[in-house]
Amino acid sequence: MKFRLIWLAGLSLVFAACSGANTPQEAVDKTESFAAAIDGAASAAVIVDVPFEKAFVSALADSPNLIEAETEFIGAMTFTSEGDEAKTVTLAEDTQGQTYTGDRVLRWNVLLTPDVPLDLTLRVASGELALDAAGLDLTGVALTVASGLIDANLPALDIAPPVTVDVAGGAVTLNLAEGSAADVTQVNVGAGQFNLNVGENAALNVANVNIGAGEMVLDIPRGAAIRLEIKSVAAGSVNLAFSLTRVEGTDADEGIWQTEGFDSAENPITVVIESIAAGRFELR
Repeated sequence: MKFRLIWLAGLSLVFAACSGANTPQEAVDKTESFAAAIDGAASAAVIVDVPFEKAFVSALADSPNLIEAETEFIGAMTFTSEGDEAKTVTLAEDTQGQTYTGDRVLRWNVLLTPDVPLDLTLRVASGELALDAAGLDLTGVALTVASGLIDANLPALDIAPPVTVDVAGGAVTLNLAEGSAADVTQVNVGAGQFNLNVGENAALNVANVNIGAGEMVLDIPRGAAIRLEIKSVAAGSVNLAFSLTRVEGTDADEGIWQTEGFDSAENPITVVIESIAAGRFELR
């Protein structure tokens, strides 16, 4: 009997060890700081890839660095700075299959130089990212969301940077400041939402818009000059909050519309939508 009890106790320990080996460990948050100097760079491509944290991106003040970042994370961070005159900087995290269940929101604070032209790529999986681009010299902006959120504020710039937007799920909000200009060259909205808010006297060109089952909302100032072209609508819908003059087409949701005086407008807004599958476009 004594031998049997010892054997059962040992077997229980083996099962407990095996069970523990197959149980994911609780993720523990860590912190780390990163920086890369400008070091002669004449331009830079900066990639920030956020899995689930809440990130803030804005301009540096009085710093010789190209980028400075404070990060809270659970997996392993990747930070690289490559190149000489044309640098490529990447800030990303591998969560290593862990899931964060803590009560505290983990944050990234990313600061970028205003002294070097930047091609900025921001990617969010399930997290959130806020971009305040005031002071930055942007030559391009790419916004990509899987199921998270991006809120981007673009100031008035001397040259309108090309902007691309890719929303699988979640939402991207792009806010254009008063008197600004933007060239949105590609928009893909899967099942998420893209909100484009245009300030007073802002000039805007939006092209190559494709909406799947998601939604795009374009909010423009009253009295703004706009030309809207919609090429193909399948099972989707179009909602125009105010009257535009049709200049081409007869289909209810397909054609070309524009405001009076568009051809001579100082700050025109042009939008070309290639396709709406089962989603929705709203102009308000």
